[in-house]
Amino acid sequence: MLNTEIIRKLRKSLRLFERELYNYNIANCCVGVTFKQCHILLSIDDTDKTNVSKLSKAMNLDKSTISRTIEGLVSINLVDRVIPQDNRRSTVITLTKEGQKLCDSINNSNDNYFANILCSFTDKEIIQLSGLLERTTYNMVNYKECCEKEPKNALSSSVLKNATSCDD
Repeated sequence: MLNTEIIRKLRKSLRLFERELYNYNIANCCVGVTFKQCHILLSIDDTDKTNVSKLSKAMNLDKSTISRTIEGLVSINLVDRVIPQDNRRSTVITLTKEGQKLCDSINNSNDNYFANILCSFTDKEIIQLSGLLERTTYNMVNYKECCEKEPKNALSSSVLKNATSCDD
């Protein structure tokens, strides 16, 4: 088990990191859209075209939340909803030209920001950091899923170990 002091130091660093990244994005990237809309736009950009169900799963948000947010993006001409001729029951969500321009701007701004932030890191350190963040996120998702199945065990360390194979 990790030392509580180490965990709290990590949590404090993560809070500051999250706050700084949020503030940067609001001030420099997500101009004209909310932070949630910004994330949904980037998620659509990652997949080229998608639907509410896929976005809901990818972003770990309720379908109703995604639908409302998409509606707002449609109303400001950043996203299109298209009903394919071959499957009238589905709705495909894509970026408009304006939506793509905004995503390109957000990506370029964040790429430059992180290039400056990480300039004192070696490529190897950046790869290590990326791998650790990916593994941490994977553990977080597995922990959440496991806790949804067995909420009474949510704080049990064995739940996380079982969900993430920490014993391996």
